[in-house]
Amino acid sequence: MNNEPAVVRSDDWMALTMGLFLGLGAAIFFTFSALLGFFGLSALVGSQDNGSGGLFILAGGILGLGILLVPGAYMNLRKFFTGADWFPKLPGWDDRFLVPVLVACWLVILVFGQLIVTIQFAAVLFLPILNFLALGLPIIIYLRISLRRLDLPSARRGWSVFGSSLIIAPLLALIFEAIAVIIIALLYLLYASNIPGLKDVFMTMIESIRMGSMNENEAMRMAASFLFAPGAAFATLAVFSVSIPLIEETCKITVLLFFLRRIPRPVDGFVLGILCGAAFAMSENLGFTSSGSADWAANAAARATSALPHILNSGLLGWGIVSAYKEHRYGRLAGAFLAVVIVHGSWNAISLGLAMNSISSFEAQVPSYLQNAYPWLAGWIVLAIGALGGLIFNNSRMRSSSTKQRVAESIHQPTENTGQVS
Repeated sequence: MNNEPAVVRSDDWMALTMGLFLGLGAAIFFTFSALLGFFGLSALVGSQDNGSGGLFILAGGILGLGILLVPGAYMNLRKFFTGADWFPKLPGWDDRFLVPVLVACWLVILVFGQLIVTIQFAAVLFLPILNFLALGLPIIIYLRISLRRLDLPSARRGWSVFGSSLIIAPLLALIFEAIAVIIIALLYLLYASNIPGLKDVFMTMIESIRMGSMNENEAMRMAASFLFAPGAAFATLAVFSVSIPLIEETCKITVLLFFLRRIPRPVDGFVLGILCGAAFAMSENLGFTSSGSADWAANAAARATSALPHILNSGLLGWGIVSAYKEHRYGRLAGAFLAVVIVHGSWNAISLGLAMNSISSFEAQVPSYLQNAYPWLAGWIVLAIGALGGLIFNNSRMRSSSTKQRVAESIHQPTENTGQVS
């Protein structure tokens, strides 16, 4: 009988660390969700204010994110205590059947959610769940398209990358974007100081935001006065189309760097990058749809499409990073990073252009390129379709690359008898 003590490998210790990290993250999310739910209930009981619905939607979203951390925590702890991994396969359902069913379910959710959004009791009870599903189902569809017939990592690694991206990537992006916004605000203040009357508008707006004394119409009017000042609209579009993409695309893929030595092929970097983008998109979209406003369905649909460039970009960047690390193909990484910044920057410019067009009625002097929303809407549709096409194209490309890799490995595989490379 072997009485030697079991040796705990470094991989097992990493699994324990990841399991505890994800478990702690889930516990924090559950606690935060409970607190938001309590505050929402207090507001609902105390004032009968429909605005409390946003707290419930946000609480439900954070609860859902916490639940998504549980599989990774469980599988990592299971790995530590049993040494066993599990390799999943996507369900073998025909996409010609599955995707239309998921799309139909998504549309039903949007319609039902929009019908109950103004009914306080129904909205409080059902909208948090519907909001999570309205954002989650499109991401499942995009994952199905992106990962179809590709080799998947172990469930533990996949959930670890997805779960840690849910925690780390949005936090890093929030920190650096806050710094960027402060810098941009200071630059705008310097700019406004040279425009007669604009500095007073800017300072009044900042003070009103700080005091919480500004109503919606007043906020729109002041924002329009500032944004449509000479040159300000173009500068705003340019700055937010460069700074935010640089920050978010870098933060989204940060988690992948911790697994880099264990990723064997660029194709695997693409797969894990897709999971990083999906996690970031889910987290970001839950924050943007938590207002509980009357146009909830439109907001949820718009945010669902915004997940497309997030997932596409992270997949490309994951492929580029692993290509540079494993194969020293740094041109791939540079090209991938440039491409994702252009795609993300274009998406931001279109989104910001539509937002600025929506407040153009509050200002008389509006740049000609912001007076009509239709070119911006057309650009948004083209970019969304292009991102979806990019997912389909890159899935096909990665499947072809994976097949060639397996063929090459089988040709150069050592023979069993001689150990020689054939």
